[in-house]
Amino acid sequence: MIGDGSCIDDDASLLGYTVKRGQLIIGPISVGRNCFVGTRSVLSQETELGDNSRLDDLSLLQPGSHIPSGQTWAGSPAHQVPSPIAPPTQRPRSGKLRRAVTPLVYAVLVLVLPVLLLGAILPGVLVLTRINPLAHPFLYAAAVPLVGASFTLLVIVEVILLKWLLVHRVKPGTYRVHGSFYIRNWLVEQLYSLSLDLTAPLRATLYLAPLYKALGAKLGRNVELSTAACPTPDLLTIDDGATIVAKLPSQAPPGSAALPSNSHTASPAQASKTNEPTNPPAEPASSAA
Repeated sequence: MIGDGSCIDDDASLLGYTVKRGQLIIGPISVGRNCFVGTRSVLSQETELGDNSRLDDLSLLQPGSHIPSGQTWAGSPAHQVPSPIAPPTQRPRSGKLRRAVTPLVYAVLVLVLPVLLLGAILPGVLVLTRINPLAHPFLYAAAVPLVGASFTLLVIVEVILLKWLLVHRVKPGTYRVHGSFYIRNWLVEQLYSLSLDLTAPLRATLYLAPLYKALGAKLGRNVELSTAACPTPDLLTIDDGATIVAKLPSQAPPGSAALPSNSHTASPAQASKTNEPTNPPAEPASSAA
C-alpha cells in the first residue's frame, strides 16, 4: 500500500521478497501518507513507513523494519538520522479540469516518444533499403557504419532541439509537479533516457562533454564523463580535470526532497577539481506554475 501524496524516487526497489536458504520469502510493504522513498533505495518485505517519514537515497530498509511517523532513516542497513529542514511551502491545489486533462496529456506524450525516437532511426533505414546488398556489396558495407552513426547523431540533435525549444534554460526553484514546466522537462528527460542505447558509443569518450555543453552544462577542460546522468544540465558545473564515474546521478540536495510531493525542485550541482562531486545548498526557491 502507498498512501496519498507519497513520492517514490527514481530506481527505488519495493522488493517485498527475498530468497534465503532455498526459500522464497514474500511479505507486504506499507508506505504511509506524504512519505519519501529516495533514489535507488530498497524496501524489503514486512517493512513500513509511517506518515510523513522518509527513506533517503541509496538506503536499505531491512525485513521487519518500521520507520515511525515523521522520522528520516538512511544508510545500509537504514537507521534514524536527523530530518532535513524543509522550507515552509503550501501544497498547490489542482482544479477538476487540470486533474482530468493531465492524464490525457501524458497518454498523448507516451505515444509521441516512440515516434520521436523512430524519427532518428528511420532516415538511415530508408537509405539502406535503397541499396541492393547483392548488386552493390561494397557500397552497402560502407553505408552501414555511416547509418549507425546517423542514429546517434540524429537522436542527439533531437534531444538538444527539444530541450531548448520546450524547456529553455532551467533556473533553480520549485515547480508544480505535473505543471507545464514539469511535463515539458519530463518529455525531454524521457527522450534522453530512450536515446541512451543509441548514444552508448559516446560514453566515457571526449565526445560526451560537448553533448552536455550543448544541453547547458558548464564544463571545464579535460573533464571525463562516463555514464553519469543529469536531469538538469543547466545547473551542472564541473571544474577542470574532474572525473564523473559510471552510474553517478547528479541531482538536488537531499533536503529538497522534503518538499511537498507535488513539487519538483531544481538545484545547482558542482564537481570540483578534486574529482569529488559536491552538492552546494540550493538557492532560494521561486515558484512557477
